[in-house]
Amino acid sequence: MRPFVSFRKTTLKDYSPYFNTATAAPAVSNNNHPANNNIYAGIDITADHKFTPKAYGGAVTNTLNVNYCCRHGWLTRL
Repeated sequence: MRPFVSFRKTTLKDYSPYFNTATAAPAVSNNNHPANNNIYAGIDITADHKFTPKAYGGAVTNTLNVNYCCRHGWLTRL
């Protein structure tokens, strides 16, 4: 039997939740303020990625492979 474990952390750098440019029309997706809420709004900002599992591991034998993944989230909306 061979056990294994992997600890993970993903850091997002220069991440912005907005998909528009500063010249876009005001809309709900940019909180009606595209000049402030755009793809450049995340420059110099770092954040932990919510959807990366903190740990992954298991054990492998000749005929059986058992895995474990700790709690993590799923992307449900953009």
